[in-house]
Amino acid sequence: MRQKIPSADPQTATRHPKTTAPPCDPSIVIEDKIWHGINSTILPGVRIGYGAIVGANSVVTHDVPPMTVVGGNPARFIKKIETKKAE
Repeated sequence: MRQKIPSADPQTATRHPKTTAPPCDPSIVIEDKIWHGINSTILPGVRIGYGAIVGANSVVTHDVPPMTVVGGNPARFIKKIETKKAE
């Protein structure tokens, strides 16, 4: 699923016709089942991969691979999320 994220750049932003929400930047892609912490900032052109976790107050400047944890300013790789396989 693709979501639009608010953008501060009015040149590339689009506004939903039925809300007063801030403009959205179509170049930001957020895949399913991600978590993002409070006050995290995602810059234009960034893709957040499936199942990724973005720490609170992080500034994401580059793409985040699926199933990884990132955090900081700028956001850096912290660890890979391992999934348990059914036996």
